[in-house]
Amino acid sequence: MSKAIEQYLARYAEKESQLVIDSQWRRALVIPVYGESLSLLERFEHLPSDVLIILVINAPDHAERDAPAKYEANQDMYDALLQRPHRQLGEGLSWVQGKRDFLVVERFSQLPIPVKQGVGLARKIGADIALRLFQQQALLEPWVHCSDADIHFPESYFDIPAHAEVAAYLYPFRHIASGNARIDQATQRYERWLHHYVDGLRYAGSAYAFHTIGSILAINLYHYAAVRGFPKRSAAEDFYLLNKLAKVGRIVSLDQPCLAIDSRSSDRVPMGTGPAVAAIMRGEKVYANYSTSAFHQLKVLLDYFASLTVEDDISLDALPESVRQWLVEQDFNALMERWRKGCKDNQRLAKAIHDWMDGFRTLKAVRYFEKNPG
Repeated sequence: MSKAIEQYLARYAEKESQLVIDSQWRRALVIPVYGESLSLLERFEHLPSDVLIILVINAPDHAERDAPAKYEANQDMYDALLQRPHRQLGEGLSWVQGKRDFLVVERFSQLPIPVKQGVGLARKIGADIALRLFQQQALLEPWVHCSDADIHFPESYFDIPAHAEVAAYLYPFRHIASGNARIDQATQRYERWLHHYVDGLRYAGSAYAFHTIGSILAINLYHYAAVRGFPKRSAAEDFYLLNKLAKVGRIVSLDQPCLAIDSRSSDRVPMGTGPAVAAIMRGEKVYANYSTSAFHQLKVLLDYFASLTVEDDISLDALPESVRQWLVEQDFNALMERWRKGCKDNQRLAKAIHDWMDGFRTLKAVRYFEKNPG
């Protein structure tokens, strides 16, 4: 077992991961559950029996008062699962045994999720448990699949290449019709916007040209431990985790199998597909596509980065005005001087630039070039 896993479990893992199970599974699937109907359980019926499904039934602080319907749905889900044969593993932890095993984490009544930590903490709890089980050899493969309750899992869901150097695989996805025309139209608009952005990054040659959606992840547990797991955030936890993973391994977008996602408007998280669909339905002027010019300027910037060496003098003169001004605002000359002192060769310089020009800074650059097209 790697030193990174041992250190992570000792220092950074959530308390729910302190468990021991006398059984074995090949794979683990983690899903945060908040206000979902019992029909969710039907989605797992066709999955292999060697899968442990980790359900983190969670709710934010004050959900019982502010979202009573979701709180009641949580209680119904929890009660339905515990009507099956099960074993208590500790406070709020139950191992439900049967044709398909569940590990149920109760984080909605006695110990709700702090509202600012939200779905990030829920995902982290589940993934930390999977990491502990892998350490104990109760989980045979070093991969944790992370998804959501709105996914329909295909028969071949777990058939991924699983190469050791890959930090995460991302499944392709498509939203399916709900029967509500307004929701379906808003969802398709948002999905087109997602693809437009990733396609633009791919055109520009960005190493961060991938979707950052929490329901399409298969994460290498060695890499997960190396970046200290999911950030405890109420939104964008998937974006920030992938941003970290891309710096320690490859992020690979799969061609198949494609995940079907329910089209629905939701307020379970403050950012993401559900709130985006709701905003579009309200007629807000959001999720307009970025211009071709913005991605072209990003490409110029990234091509410039690729041309840099530890020996050459820095010159911004040949760059377009907007790209040059963006670099000046980043104090790029000072950054290059620092990198040159710490990088002995061009390969290390390229890695320093790759880590600095990450997904978050790339997004900010695209927004800058959208506002400054010159």
